[in-house]
Amino acid sequence: GFNDAALKTEAFAPVLSIVRVKAGNDTRRFLRQAVNIANEECEGSLSCSVSCPGAVAEGSSFNDVLADLKFGSVGVNCSTTFGYVATTAGGGWGAYPGLYSKDDCGSGNGYIGNIGNRLGYAKTVVKSPSVNSFADISQVPPALISEILCSCFLSSGTLQGAGRAFSVLVKALVKAFAGLFSSSNASRGGYKRIE
Repeated sequence: GFNDAALKTEAFAPVLSIVRVKAGNDTRRFLRQAVNIANEECEGSLSCSVSCPGAVAEGSSFNDVLADLKFGSVGVNCSTTFGYVATTAGGGWGAYPGLYSKDDCGSGNGYIGNIGNRLGYAKTVVKSPSVNSFADISQVPPALISEILCSCFLSSGTLQGAGRAFSVLVKALVKAFAGLFSSSNASRGGYKRIE
């Protein structure tokens, strides 16, 4: 398991915790692992947000992923605040049913809403299209961008992240210039003496 306070402490504010999930280019495998981490490692079950490219959210297996998330409200490409607002339209708000008891209420026991009094209510899912095409990462970003983002996200502070990002950029530039000079010299047969 994880020893990360951001995962093990239920926060009543926006928190971004980044966990690496190794699944290669297998989207289904990635989603399965991400769901398992969210359900088993994260404290609390009131709500979660899922941000994903439109192509993934429209896939047939994505609804199975949403069904497997054990949270009372799930926002897809939107804030879970909209899940709470959905109580006025018949949705519900509360902890995922069956995870807690009155003796150990955790995120809560029961829910509000469900004005239609539907039996077997489990969660409210609110979906929004991916509104930012720049953030739609259905294509793999260039390696340099990925390395810079990873160095920033995996740093413990802003200064450390900036330093690491700068270091990645400098190494890439040095490598690019070294390749430029070595390929131009090879095509000319090396340096020529000018008299």
